[in-house]
Amino acid sequence: MKKILALILVLCLFAALAACTQVHRISIEDPAKIMIDKQGGGMSVTLTDAKTVGHITDVICQIPLQKAESNGDDWSYRIQWLDESGKTITTVTIYGAQIRWEGRSYNLSIGVDLSVLTDLLESIPGLNQ
Repeated sequence: MKKILALILVLCLFAALAACTQVHRISIEDPAKIMIDKQGGGMSVTLTDAKTVGHITDVICQIPLQKAESNGDDWSYRIQWLDESGKTITTVTIYGAQIRWEGRSYNLSIGVDLSVLTDLLESIPGLNQ
């Protein structure tokens, strides 16, 4: 009986560990445009070019994330995806090496560098003047 109890306990611990390290990815369906705000200067742009919207969406959706505790409110970029009618599909806020999406904070998975995304955002005309 003790062996069965110990086995159940070990299985529960493995399940809890797996839940803590679960990788998440952002999912965004059919965006028509993107609004990007940059903190510190109050700059904002709206992108409607389908190729640009698709590229930024693909980059964001490929980033593997792990749930985390929030590290504060000092954000650098807020990216909002909108449908054809202007209704918000979802919003992602970047806080240094953390991302907040759907009310939850996420760390980047080990080995992922956010510089690909920040370099992309820095290259957008009108957002960085």
